[in-house]
Amino acid sequence: MDFEATLRSLLERTAGVRGCVLLDGDGILLASALAGPDVSGEDLGARCGLLLRELATVTPRLGGGPLRATILDAERGSIVLLPLRGNYGLALFLGREGNLGQALFEARKVGFALNAALA
Repeated sequence: MDFEATLRSLLERTAGVRGCVLLDGDGILLASALAGPDVSGEDLGARCGLLLRELATVTPRLGGGPLRATILDAERGSIVLLPLRGNYGLALFLGREGNLGQALFEARKVGFALNAALA
């Protein structure tokens, strides 16, 4: 599977997504698709990798079961984090103008395909 092409298709299909990255369990960038120079794939991957690891650890401890998705909502945008098999993760940065529901739906579709490829 061409990870870069898969992420680019996610970026193109989903209005308002400014960047998406595939990262490993240490937050190291494996592939990215970015809509502009104001989004750094390496920075997004490293920071989101840390968040994803911590949330995947604490959620079961709080009785919530395995983490399926996390949405961080901020004043000027949102970050969607999806854990993938093998400690991989998918992170999307969505501008305020984007459709969060559509972004989550498309991210889950891509996550399903990535999980199959990462098996």
